[in-house]
Amino acid sequence: CLQTTFALTVGEQLAKNSRVLYMNFEGFSGFSGLMHSDTEGTAGYNITDLLYFFDCAREKLPMKLETMVRTVNGMDFLPPAGSYFDTYERSGEMWVELFRTIEKCSVYDYLILDLSEAVQGLLQILTYCTKIFTIIRSDRIASAKICEYEKWMRQNEASGVAEKTVKCELPVFHDIPDSFEMLTHGEMADYIRGLLSEGDAA
Repeated sequence: CLQTTFALTVGEQLAKNSRVLYMNFEGFSGFSGLMHSDTEGTAGYNITDLLYFFDCAREKLPMKLETMVRTVNGMDFLPPAGSYFDTYERSGEMWVELFRTIEKCSVYDYLILDLSEAVQGLLQILTYCTKIFTIIRSDRIASAKICEYEKWMRQNEASGVAEKTVKCELPVFHDIPDSFEMLTHGEMADYIRGLLSEGDAA
């Protein structure tokens, strides 16, 4: 559904005027095969390395984070874990504590989280977020999935999550860039610039 392409494009647009850190939490993101030629930065580090310093040497986290991130179009990002199994024991409370630590000790204006149900404590993380973009489709199966997700939120008394959610039914994009570096150009970039200008994120 273009979620990761959408999230990366949002990050690169915001990075034109702000400091942005993007983090991906998909179970199997494919980043290892995508990022070699399109990014610059220190190779080899990913979210699991950040978690190590968060657990064992939190006072070193600001310095270590700076050396671990990669950069594309002015947006910093930390490659995701190799698989869901590398981080699945982490609770929502722990993730939120990590994000708050990054906010306090870093220079970033925006922290963009590319989330999926593969991360534990999804509800706690969504509650922590200030804005949530949810990509939707109008076909029967996609609509049923959204209904089930919204039912789950109601059952867990997560009305606050719904209130800060922006539903995005993306148009058909005829030319989506293959390169990270080109995500600030093209139809999706134009769409996202308009989306950000309508809200308070831009």
